Amino acid sequence: MTAIRDVSYHINGSAIVSDISLSLDPSRKIGLVGPNGVGKSTLLKIWAGLIKPTHGTVQLDPGELVSYVPQDFAVTGHQTVIEYLKRRTGLYELEQVINTLTAEGIVLSMEQSGQLAASWDQIGVLGAYEFEGNLDQTLDHIGLPNTIVNRRLDELSGGQQVRIGLAGVLLSRFPVQLLDEPTNNLDLQGIKLLEEYVANSPASMVIVSHDRRFLDRTVTGIAELDAHSRQLTFYGIGYSAYREARANARAAQSDRYQNYLEEVQRLKSAIVVKTAATRSGGKPANDSDKLGYNHRTERGNTSDAGAARRLIKQLGRLPEVEQPPKDWDLQLQLTVSQRSGDQVVRITNASVSYPDFKLGPVTLGVDYGDRIAITGPNGSGKSTLVKIITGELSPETGTMRHGENVSIGLVEQNLGLVTGDRSVIDTFRHEVALDESDARTLIAKFGLSASHVNRSTKSLSPGERSRLMLAILMARGANLLILDEPTNHLDLEAQEELEAAVLQYPGTIIVVSHDREFLERIGIHRVLQVEDGCVTEGNSALIQ
Repeated sequence: MTAIRDVSYHINGSAIVSDISLSLDPSRKIGLVGPNGVGKSTLLKIWAGLIKPTHGTVQLDPGELVSYVPQDFAVTGHQTVIEYLKRRTGLYELEQVINTLTAEGIVLSMEQSGQLAASWDQIGVLGAYEFEGNLDQTLDHIGLPNTIVNRRLDELSGGQQVRIGLAGVLLSRFPVQLLDEPTNNLDLQGIKLLEEYVANSPASMVIVSHDRRFLDRTVTGIAELDAHSRQLTFYGIGYSAYREARANARAAQSDRYQNYLEEVQRLKSAIVVKTAATRSGGKPANDSDKLGYNHRTERGNTSDAGAARRLIKQLGRLPEVEQPPKDWDLQLQLTVSQRSGDQVVRITNASVSYPDFKLGPVTLGVDYGDRIAITGPNGSGKSTLVKIITGELSPETGTMRHGENVSIGLVEQNLGLVTGDRSVIDTFRHEVALDESDARTLIAKFGLSASHVNRSTKSLSPGERSRLMLAILMARGANLLILDEPTNHLDLEAQEELEAAVLQYPGTIIVVSHDREFLERIGIHRVLQVEDGCVTEGNSALIQ
């Protein structure tokens, strides 16, 4: 069993995580969740030994092997594919040690003999003897030829790099694996392969993910990092059950706090009434009644004063109920400034050619109110199709026409619009005609405070850039939304807010996404499958 005990990590005196403890039993799969910026990646890096905690300890069994897989798999550099895969699976370094210690003419010391024996044990645990067979099978599953292993990473296309990164995870045999957003940039086929691997692996895993369907199908426990306390709560249940339990707990806490406020107000009001009664003597009706009146008043004053004192003591003894923390909400309302015509986009026999790829010919009609998902493997032509639809790319053959009054709102996967040197406020006002005061007000609704607005957009986190892009989208009032992987950098709560806004949106929607939960919840009723440059009408089974 591996565990972290009372771990805290501070930067410049500020707590990123605080007093975190979590045990990981053998073969257990735990999902680590919480808002963006709460410290999930930091916690994984501490567990992997990449960051030293300010306080606390990481406990590992002697010789325990831990793998940390960062976001986007870090598939870069001049190394060959086979070298990358052996490094990712931990085999490369062990092979170097074994080759060095078994070189001809080497006489080993006792310490070196122990190191060699340990290396042989570890390389067996990491699957060295089955590696070649597993490699061929894995490459076949992800759709790459085995000849690719001798090519350099920087010679590969972006889609091929993503698949090689996935292969590195699928081939790993580390007993403890820490996965940070492993589904980022994977297509549906890749996500399903990863799901199967995680579900069947004997390894213990902690997984940070914003993919709700993936979490539902892989983890049996949820560890929630709280944005307010920076502490952790563990739920020994699956993701959907956790969401329900968390919602019920928050509702119960809110009810307790409201009941507490009502009881405090009732006691304070009663104290005011009784205190006022002790000071009010009134006037007798005539002189003959003065004696009786004074007696009754004295008795009443004494009784009311006692009641007031008892109420004050009761108020002091009332157990205080803490106010539930107010989470930030993405306040997104997507509207259209004007309705487009019934015909939104018409593409006829359009094609685009690249040196090693061709899309088309494509014939496609999009009507007002359509909700379309574009799916397909990475590198199949989805982005090219989107560029034709937006008019960014003119087809070499055929035609693309927009209908009457079509206004496009585009959220790009790489968020290129909001990654430059301009400040947040200047970027927003460059795209939307609002005065600075109104612009700041709208930006604040997306969790970008006064400390953000004068920063360059490239200094923002991916999640913050996503929220800025959504703020621009909201202000434009477009009647055709084109969303390219819109949930990639949004935390789980923001995803649900985006879903609710998209679900109520009256215009036309085209979504490129591998987030199956998102596609299901926003009411997709058409699926376009793009594969090998061909575009066909599919069905909902493609996004399950």
